[in-house]
Amino acid sequence: MMHARRLLEDGGVTFPEDYPNSVKHVLMIGALAFFIGTIVLVYLSMSKKKASISHSLLFLCSAVACMAYYSMWNGLGVQYKTSDVTPRVIFWSRHLNQLITVPTILATLCLIAKSESSVVVAVVGEGILFVLSAMVGAATVAPVKYMWWFASALFGVLVIIHLVQRIPEGSHEIHKHLTYLTIVSLVVYSLLWLLGSEGTAALGLSQEVGIFTFVDLVSKVGFGLYFLFSYGQLLLSLSRSAIQICAGNECGARGWDSPSAYFDGQHKVCALPLARQREACRAAVIQVVALCIGHAGSHSGGTRLSALARPRALD
Repeated sequence: MMHARRLLEDGGVTFPEDYPNSVKHVLMIGALAFFIGTIVLVYLSMSKKKASISHSLLFLCSAVACMAYYSMWNGLGVQYKTSDVTPRVIFWSRHLNQLITVPTILATLCLIAKSESSVVVAVVGEGILFVLSAMVGAATVAPVKYMWWFASALFGVLVIIHLVQRIPEGSHEIHKHLTYLTIVSLVVYSLLWLLGSEGTAALGLSQEVGIFTFVDLVSKVGFGLYFLFSYGQLLLSLSRSAIQICAGNECGARGWDSPSAYFDGQHKVCALPLARQREACRAAVIQVVALCIGHAGSHSGGTRLSALARPRALD
């Protein structure tokens, strides 16, 4: 049975035996944390009455990260690189992990934002190129490797631009928080490559592994738990937005003069200057809600809902 380590020809360095103790401990903590996170994500997903694609993507993300950290702890996919100016430890398992999990997180964000297919393909593709460029850079030596890092940074900027554009005014706070978390993690990943063993080696191996593990846990398990615990609130917000659109279209279709907007808690509804007209509009909103539930998707955003009866207050 093959021993779970890799014997490297250069200098007889073996992993995991030659890991510093701090690195071994952090990698094991990372593997256990992702394992627990995966179990929690599965439980939360199964407890939902109706799961979505996002639930499956988040489970996949956490499970892949768990396997990657366990393999690194065992010394699999770890190379002692001596071809550079100074010897470096390269974690190929980490790059493979990023190659799967970064696009998965980006796809989840696009699904939450209800992005078009073209946007999803662009964001996920740029995320893959972001990781691949860094991966190729880790395989080369200076100064060529810094050109690959620069290419990776450019793809990262493109991803960030797309994500920021997906945050329109009025977007739900949950989506905003998850987007900002993802943007920060991408920036940290890029800086860690530059300052870590793949780049200038300004950070020690223990520092690099510790920071990377922490950012990975927050941006993957933290992302998934925050999304799942807030899933009901997010659905309610999206339903309210659809109701507001339907109600606004119906008020305009009825020809009510000069409707103004007012807020009742977090509910935006149509209002008219007179109290009698306001009550009538509220009654119309209730009927629009029922109609939207019964015929969701059968009307476009600007189509008049002709089946709605006129409230008695206006008769």
